[in-house]
Amino acid sequence: MDDCYPWPPPFDGSLLFIKKSTKKNRKIGLWSEFVIFYVLSFISIASFWWFGIFKYNDNPIIAFSKIAILSILGGGWLMGAVRSDRHFPGMFRNLISKTLPERITVPPKTLVEALALDRPFKIKRALRENPKLMEERGSWGETPLHWMARANDWKTASILFDCGIEVDARDDSNEETALHYAATEGNRKVMNVLVRAGADLNAQNKDGDTPLHWACHGGHYDSARYLLNEGADPRIQNLEGVDCLDMGRNMNHTRIAKLIQGNLDRTGG
Repeated sequence: MDDCYPWPPPFDGSLLFIKKSTKKNRKIGLWSEFVIFYVLSFISIASFWWFGIFKYNDNPIIAFSKIAILSILGGGWLMGAVRSDRHFPGMFRNLISKTLPERITVPPKTLVEALALDRPFKIKRALRENPKLMEERGSWGETPLHWMARANDWKTASILFDCGIEVDARDDSNEETALHYAATEGNRKVMNVLVRAGADLNAQNKDGDTPLHWACHGGHYDSARYLLNEGADPRIQNLEGVDCLDMGRNMNHTRIAKLIQGNLDRTGG
């Protein structure tokens, strides 16, 4: 399935300053990125003042204080503009980014191009102008919603739902839904979006496995517990006669086996 992952990640300047993408590190990376844009803005404004392009009738300390405050606005605008791919900053962003697809058109001609830019307004625009983009399929027959489930991109998944994508569409390889993909990866955020949109908790693939089977197989305790709490049936057996309790035990996931057993005891299963 790796060969059909639909897009390379867009340029993210904050990643230049972090080695591991954790929530704390990303905040540090974003602040570091902002500092660079702030310094660029400060140098530009200070240069205009220094060379007399515009003047402050204050002493240098007050003038530099004003420039420092203006640079916060300038740096914030520049960072936002570069990240939103607009006009000249957008060209600058494309120039320094090696990960964006070449010759991206505006609006994107395909949903994959819109996803590559990772900009919600571009995705909405592409879908609004050509609703058939939601019918795009990967080499395994997976839909854009399958891609989002695998990537745990709940925001784009929500956009797709707003545009009318089918929540329980199946891929062509294993007849799996997006909820199968999310459960396989243990992606709780997008699972919640899928369930709220009405995803079938007990959908079975061609081998009879449900999303709960895959959560148990992968050892994703939180995902398994979430599916159980939402009403997934742990008693369903796949074509080999394996239910979710057996799956947890077979994979030596003791906590999940206890979780399933506790659910069966409470529900009288």
